Amino acid sequence: SQRWLDQGVEEIEDLNEKPPLMIYGPGGTGKSSLLSRFILDHATLDDHRRIPFIYLDFDRPELRADEPVTLLIEAVRQLGLQYPHARAACESIRADWQTQLAEAARQRPATTSGTATSLNATAFILSFRTLLRSLELSRKPILWVLDTFEEVQWRSPGGVRQVMTFLADLQSHVPRLRTVIRKRGLLGSGS
Repeated sequence: SQRWLDQGVEEIEDLNEKPPLMIYGPGGTGKSSLLSRFILDHATLDDHRRIPFIYLDFDRPELRADEPVTLLIEAVRQLGLQYPHARAACESIRADWQTQLAEAARQRPATTSGTATSLNATAFILSFRTLLRSLELSRKPILWVLDTFEEVQWRSPGGVRQVMTFLADLQSHVPRLRTVIRKRGLLGSGS
């Protein structure tokens, strides 16, 4: 529910200073079109004015709120597509992270539900920050879009908290990060 999202944001200082922009409303009102238009307009600018963006759609099963490293894995893939000169480095990082994620899943005790975060996201965030620096992107704003966030809310309030904690950690290490959360429904509703 929205209550969990509000509490998660209130408890995290960095997100209070630079809170996510929330775009919400009923289906069919143009939320995705608005985001798409903004991203496309900025993706076609010259290199000096273009801002990097990460678009994460929680309709995709490989993006898991309970394992925020999956969000970083997809973010690195997208940076490799946006900056072709760094594609090989991005793919190498992704492959390494996917291997670590798979290994952590294999080592997780069979008695756990498989939803507990098994990896320390901070180490991956620091590596992500290093990648941004190597691409000379650390001084640019970085748009981080979380789409269909209602999926996270429907699955579990704990997932909302994990995503908000992850975003706070990411924001503390990547201060130019600007987050947009898009969800269906009104604020205060789980839809």
